[in-house]
Amino acid sequence: EGVAGGAAAVASAAASTEGGPVFKTPLGGRFYARPSPDEPLFVKPGDELTGGETVALIEVMKTFNRVRYDGEPARVARVVPADGADVDAGDVLLVLE
Repeated sequence: EGVAGGAAAVASAAASTEGGPVFKTPLGGRFYARPSPDEPLFVKPGDELTGGETVALIEVMKTFNRVRYDGEPARVARVVPADGADVDAGDVLLVLE
């Protein structure tokens, strides 16, 4: 089961230092950019998001929650947190184009 971030998680262009929209995490915990250390990244710069894609795992008390993108189609410009970094609810995960 996952956590979806829709319109509430995709902020206005003013929220981004790079001038584009951003995708924020709906919950806090430890950010993981891939399903396991030997697997590819969920998303990387240049990837197209169309909605429903898993973009990260957030670990909260040993429970892994899938974070899904449910916004308008967009391209990933940058993944903000480092793999394994702690994030708080509302932190920017992705800068979008």
